[in-house]
Amino acid sequence: MVKPYIYADITSIERTASAIGWFLKDYSRLFGEMNDSLHSMSSSWVSNDYTRFMQQWKLFYRGNSIGVGMRRDLYHYKAYLEYAASQYKKCQNNAYDRASKLK
Repeated sequence: MVKPYIYADITSIERTASAIGWFLKDYSRLFGEMNDSLHSMSSSWVSNDYTRFMQQWKLFYRGNSIGVGMRRDLYHYKAYLEYAASQYKKCQNNAYDRASKLK
């Protein structure tokens, strides 16, 4: 009887998790720079428009917006990929150890 097996390209999984990590780092940096720029505009943009705009920005920046949700979801996806890669490695090492003990 042939037992089925799963092939996982651990390097690709780790590479994908790393790429997501770099994307999140850049996205967070740019998001922070945009936030700083908008706050610095307060000295030259004094009006009710600015106040309303900043209220909306704060909801987007800190609230339950698509941008915040995307960052959260990508962070969880990255963590899952790192976990999956570690579990595949663990299983692979276990299989190698068991196979090396066969005689």
